[in-house]
Amino acid sequence: MNCLTITGFFVHPVGGTILQYRALARWLRVERPFYALQSPAIDGDPLPRDVSIETLARSYLAAVRAAQPKGPYLLGGWSFGGLVAFEMARTLRHAGEEVALLALLDSHARSDPHTDPEALATLAAWELGDRQSWPQEHFTKVERIVGAHLGAVRRWSPQTYEGRTMLFAAHQPGVVHERTLGWGPLVPRLSVIEIDADHFTLLREPAVHEIAERLRAALAQGPWAASASDRERTSTSTLSPMISLIGDEERRKKAFPICQKKIFMAHASVAALPQVVADAVIQFIEKSAATFEDFGEILDMLQKTRVSAARLIGCSPDEVALIGPTSLGLSLFANGLDWQQGDEVVCYLDDYPANVYPWLNLRSRGVTVRFLEPRVPGAITPDLVAAAVTSKTRLVALASCNFLTGYRIDINAIGRFLREKNVLFSLDAIQTLGAFPTTVEYVDFLSADGHKWILGPLGIGIVYVRRECFDICRPTLLGSWNVKAPGFVAQEQIEFQPTAQRYEPGAMNTIGIAGLKVAIDLVLDVGIDRIAERILSIKTRLVKGLEQLGFQILGQATGSNESGITTLSHREKNSSALFEHLDREDVICSLRQDRQGHQYLRFSPHFYNTEVEVDRVIDVLASAKPELETSGFTDSSHRRSSQAPTA
Repeated sequence: MNCLTITGFFVHPVGGTILQYRALARWLRVERPFYALQSPAIDGDPLPRDVSIETLARSYLAAVRAAQPKGPYLLGGWSFGGLVAFEMARTLRHAGEEVALLALLDSHARSDPHTDPEALATLAAWELGDRQSWPQEHFTKVERIVGAHLGAVRRWSPQTYEGRTMLFAAHQPGVVHERTLGWGPLVPRLSVIEIDADHFTLLREPAVHEIAERLRAALAQGPWAASASDRERTSTSTLSPMISLIGDEERRKKAFPICQKKIFMAHASVAALPQVVADAVIQFIEKSAATFEDFGEILDMLQKTRVSAARLIGCSPDEVALIGPTSLGLSLFANGLDWQQGDEVVCYLDDYPANVYPWLNLRSRGVTVRFLEPRVPGAITPDLVAAAVTSKTRLVALASCNFLTGYRIDINAIGRFLREKNVLFSLDAIQTLGAFPTTVEYVDFLSADGHKWILGPLGIGIVYVRRECFDICRPTLLGSWNVKAPGFVAQEQIEFQPTAQRYEPGAMNTIGIAGLKVAIDLVLDVGIDRIAERILSIKTRLVKGLEQLGFQILGQATGSNESGITTLSHREKNSSALFEHLDREDVICSLRQDRQGHQYLRFSPHFYNTEVEVDRVIDVLASAKPELETSGFTDSSHRRSSQAPTA
């Protein structure tokens, strides 16, 4: 069957009627048959109150097969209808039938709906439109149907579905929700398309036209191909569930091309881009070459990226600026505050230089810089911070994780203490954002480029300024974007934008932002908690193997402050020689050194690394030739890594 003529079958929403599909049918039936499945209960057939999603799916499949005995099928549904269509698709695939595409229209995989009389009446009224136009008995019937269907939702336990699926999620600026609406862990081949509409206007113009065009594009490229239009505006959830990816080596290597020839464990340095991120950047560039950039589309992309970033760190999109690298944000914080003679800043000299030099530079303005001195390198504890704070302390500047030892600080405990003391808290979050929960409940300023654990491009990142700090942190880079200039005409007075846009001075790095949006959505889809758990599992295996080979771990290898970074050395083997040996064996890690000049290997795997790769790393280190033990080994080539301008 030609994919352009695949018949569409869409299941009714919670009230059983199909009136909502009128506009979608008009757009789709031009080139394909379109069926909307209405509940038999609308025509008087009894509907038991203990009806289930599964029984509805089986019942509707009988009608589908009567119209089309064999696949491929296009199945879909709005809201409740998407749940039934999901079960129908699962049943068909289990029976060996071909489902070209499953379309979920703002359907939530898991919910606990209200079933009180007021809620039932509200839903029934919306589904029927004008209540006064319908006899009371018909309205009461729809209320009963709504109640029965909501009960089915509460009893439903969805299972996984391996078929190709598109989720059209309603998107409203400032409204934050879990991006896959709960489908991420259930559907490995999920594409999420955000549509500018709310739940109830999704099937009205102009949103419904966009949905129809997306469905056409997807089907026109064949039932198993991901359309370019899907990839353009959204990242895919092809990485969810995570275990499915790890268990499918072909998919893993396709999603992360670096894995095809290398074992990449240097995410604390500069991450290799996932394919979806590279695609997003390439497609943006190609579109920019073929057409004049639509400023409205750019604004839309910027706002959606702010929303994704806000979800990642737990703030309002209006508190997010999209600039990088990390040092730029930290310098904006340091230079933007109105420092007074005698003010104190507390920081850590052995943090990455990007989080030291902006604060040291304040000495020229009369600020005293006090250094924390932990007994264990990088181990910045709440007690250590509390002991360093005085009545003159204006700000504490810390990294969420030390780039060398991998010690991960307790952000909330330190931030809570500083908030109580009315001391500002600045966070360099680049070594945890994307790998571990990193939120800003007690943080005033945060900066993190996207090129490490977020898996994004280099030179674009997230800068957060707490709204209450807008007035005390004055922008120090000014341009036509962050200062109000109506019609691009300069004004006599400087008036900053009311949001964190005030920290973005001019032309935005739109190419980088296109990739950053997809990268953030990728880690959100997989789930930060799942990523953290996976990283620590990989690390445990790595550390065990390394210790058995006689390597010594720098800093804390286990415990609540561990991170994805594992830094190590061997008493009898030269670190730079081992680094070169690993490189020759296609194992990518980092070579770093401490203040005393001692060199270390640093491994920083991500969630997509595998146990097989860890075992290979151990085998490569175990096979190091005797000459690698020569302490006098020198090779200038290793300096590329140890002096790289990234942590």
